[in-house]
Parts: sequence; C-alpha cells; structure tokens
Amino acid sequence: MAILWGQIASIIAYEFQAKLDNKLEAWNIYLVFIVSDPVSKSIKYQIENDKFSMRKLVVGDVRADFSIEDFLNNELLGADLNIKEVLQHEALKDADVSALYSKVTSLTAKKRGALTFTAEEVADLANWVAENEN
Repeated sequence: MAILWGQIASIIAYEFQAKLDNKLEAWNIYLVFIVSDPVSKSIKYQIENDKFSMRKLVVGDVRADFSIEDFLNNELLGADLNIKEVLQHEALKDADVSALYSKVTSLTAKKRGALTFTAEEVADLANWVAENEN
C-alpha cells in the first residue's frame, strides 16, 4: 500500500474524476484504503494528508466484523458524536431584531460602494451587541 496508493489515486483521478461534469461530484470523492494489517502512523499520515484530487482515508488492522457503512457515517458525518445542548438560547424578539437591524443599517448607510469597516466600527458594533444581549 505504501507504494501503490499514489498510483491508485492517480488512476481514479484520470480515468473517473476528470470525466465528471459536475464540480461538486468531482470534489466529493473519497478513496478508502481498508487493510487487514496494521498501518504505520507515518504512512497513514502521508496518505490522508495528500490533497491531490480526492480525500483519502486509511483503515488498518481491520477485523471481520468491520462495517464500512458505520465507519464512513462516523468519519464523514460524525454520526458517532454525542451532541448535547450546552447553552440555553432564546429566540430574539422583534424589538431586538429591529434594534440590531437599525444599528447595522446605520453603519452601512455611511458606506458607499464596497462595505468595508474599520476595526473601530467592528469593535463598536461588537460592544453594542454585548451591551444589548438579554
């Protein structure tokens, strides 16, 4: 695998990926190497950090009960993450939204053309938001 992975990725890039018309499809290709033997950290790092044409994943020391579906769901979609609410968040009231809208509108009304803001203007808006949080 240490020698052939680059050739495999190049063949897929040339024979398959280059022929895709849809850019999203072309940049949403994953090459997963699944091997029963252990893979050294340096080889795994080299392969997975290669940015040419597609994302590459290496799974070594695979057992008979390995599920590629579970692996991909966990690795790509974070299906194994346990997400819990840390902060309570209340929806903004119309008055809060109106006040924020007015503040931002007053900042942008002074600008002509490109909307670029000085560090002072950004800091002023951040301070205003902090002071007006519930």
